[in-house]
Amino acid sequence: MTPTGAAIVRNLVRKTAVSSAPRRLTGSGVGFGMRKIPGLSNCVRFLSFETDERSAIGNDVLVIEFEVDDQSPEDLALALDRLRARPDVHDVIQTPVFGKKGRLATSIRLLGDPTGQNDIAAQCFEETATIGLRYRIEGRIVLPRANRVSTVDERQIRLKIVERPGGRSVKAEADDLAATPGRLAREALRRKAEGGDKEG
Repeated sequence: MTPTGAAIVRNLVRKTAVSSAPRRLTGSGVGFGMRKIPGLSNCVRFLSFETDERSAIGNDVLVIEFEVDDQSPEDLALALDRLRARPDVHDVIQTPVFGKKGRLATSIRLLGDPTGQNDIAAQCFEETATIGLRYRIEGRIVLPRANRVSTVDERQIRLKIVERPGGRSVKAEADDLAATPGRLAREALRRKAEGGDKEG
């Protein structure tokens, strides 16, 4: 790096911390010094980035799977709701399957924060009748999202905002529409809530 180039970079760069957020290259440049240094290239290369808030973000997720065939559907539903309520659990899904001897069972798949692995596993054993779990850490790609509240007709509707490569998507929380009687009325309320945020 040329001494002049080093001085310019030092003057331009005020922060030493490097952000881990997704970035987009906005410009680059290369400069060469006049002095010849044996074994070294007397040059400086400058890259300019800006944060790309719409870029997908990669991270790790905990996957826990197990089957249950000796717990009532009502009690299992309560158990899974308790697991979903954990702040370190992202989602829990259940699928009907056939187990040994043709017995109907439920297959569970849970996605959570890897740092909560032991506590989540312990609660799976506590809440359900399973006696064994399978777990793994997987990579995933997620889109930037945010939660907002929209006021429509004096009612507060929670919204999930997702920044997609092709533009923003907005989805109203179904529970906040449940008190409105009639399918058409609920659909109209949903469109107002979602459309208002898209316009804003």
